[in-house]
Amino acid sequence: MKTVWKSILFWVLICLAFLFIGSLILLALDYVFGILGISLSGANATFSYGLILSLDAFGLSLLLSYYPPLAEKFAVISTLAKVLANVISVILMSLLMYFFSCWGLVTIAGIVCGSIGFIAFIQVTATAIIVNQVTDYASPDSQKVKELKALMKTATSSVQTSEDTATTSAG
Repeated sequence: MKTVWKSILFWVLICLAFLFIGSLILLALDYVFGILGISLSGANATFSYGLILSLDAFGLSLLLSYYPPLAEKFAVISTLAKVLANVISVILMSLLMYFFSCWGLVTIAGIVCGSIGFIAFIQVTATAIIVNQVTDYASPDSQKVKELKALMKTATSSVQTSEDTATTSAG
């Protein structure tokens, strides 16, 4: 059980690092767009809190599905551990963005500090989690990941069979 939580923590840290870097890139683009006078949908604001977090969550899912070194390592952990790592990292990134903005460390459009803003924070976080999980579910596995999953399934079933045999012969 301890190993599972260490694995989840490891993946949460990797996911959080990606989300943090992705957010910095999107905030830099937001700044550059502002200087160049480029706006989305004719509005003055470019990247909102919800858009940044949702794009990060989308990108994280694609990275873990298709970037070979990460996808192959991520494929061998349990589905529950994958979901927990993704959800926890999206929640932590959302909290960081919210509090950094409220503390005045960074300016992010759409963040309102206070109780009303915190309700919006929950809505934005839920949306980003949904984007992340739907993208993960809809992303087909690469051939290498399919092979690793099949190998793990074979190994798991052979371990289960040997445990059943040992239990039957002991009984």
